Amino acid sequence: MVIYPVVFVYRQGIELSLKHLAGYLPFLWDEHHDVVLSHKLIDNWRTIRPFIYRGVDLDPENTVPSVDKILADFTEIDPSGEVFRFPESRRGQKHLEETSIINVEVFAQAMATLDEIFDFWFHVTSELFDGKMDAQNQAGV
Repeated sequence: MVIYPVVFVYRQGIELSLKHLAGYLPFLWDEHHDVVLSHKLIDNWRTIRPFIYRGVDLDPENTVPSVDKILADFTEIDPSGEVFRFPESRRGQKHLEETSIINVEVFAQAMATLDEIFDFWFHVTSELFDGKMDAQNQAGV
């Protein structure tokens, strides 16, 4: 039971990171996409993923497959962000009845991988953003 709040906090961090990138990445290509205001990780990942592939500096071939796998694992167990937050569904069904063990070591490795990828993406997109802002300032935009 102790692992549930830990997983929930990590999941919340993933959700917020995806929402940040969903609001940030389209701007780099002069596009606009609304951040999806849901707890489903896949909703904003669908917006982000194509932009990651546009940014060669974002190393999509080495980063996206890992994120795809980790998000698929989360989505399989907790598609809407309720499983690790509440002991049962709104309909009264207990969560995680078929998932008796969460391998903490595997979970920690996945979160370390995701942290490394998000940190890398945040760093690269921040540099791209700064470069875009400098270019716009120089052009008087």
